[in-house]
Amino acid sequence: MAYIFLLFLFSPACATSLRAVGNVAIVARSTALLHTPHTPVFIHATHLSCGAEILGEVMKIKGGQFTKEESTRAPFEAKINGNKAVLEIGKAPLHSAGMYKCEVLTSTGEVATGNLAIYLSPVIEFDHEVDQDVTSEPHTILLKKRNLKAQISLQTGDALILECSSFGYPQPFVRWEKNGRPLDGDVEYDGHSITINNVQPSHSAVYSCHAENSFPLFVGGPSMPHQTILRIPIHIE
Repeated sequence: MAYIFLLFLFSPACATSLRAVGNVAIVARSTALLHTPHTPVFIHATHLSCGAEILGEVMKIKGGQFTKEESTRAPFEAKINGNKAVLEIGKAPLHSAGMYKCEVLTSTGEVATGNLAIYLSPVIEFDHEVDQDVTSEPHTILLKKRNLKAQISLQTGDALILECSSFGYPQPFVRWEKNGRPLDGDVEYDGHSITINNVQPSHSAVYSCHAENSFPLFVGGPSMPHQTILRIPIHIE
């Protein structure tokens, strides 16, 4: 289900009492928790829309466009539905989630702008194919050992590198655990991956990456936490 927020949007044209209004945020759902090149994840969402008002009076809209924040692609031309500029989302690529700027042109030639968001809970991303084991844990991915390539079985003294790339909006924060407990002090962490130099048999464990973000599910509601867990079993001889 996609939730729609109906709020006033910030507009720099407020000095003339012109302001943008619309659904300031929607919540998208993903088709899966694990995104790979051959099994891409998509999102499903409704639409973004915005219009313009002056002192509570709805303005007639001539045109509009939506621009995704931090994107190099051209703006999306809006469809005009009544007095709203609308961007239909439907089924879209994973990275369609994020912040958008809406610009609407009124019949009087004025432009109102506002920011709108497509929220998404965390999705784990790999740049190669991996297989999952069955798990009954919700929002959890359990990898099979045979997919860890050279890290399936490490020798004492080798370096262990585990990566956990994730995407969502807001951008997820990543933390790691070892057998359900905080990592030991001999682990290097760079924001998404961990490195253990000179591994020992005592490092054999199930390492868990927790990708977490938070956003509200309804207007004026509290920011709710969302989490996806990646579990990686490691054996060191």
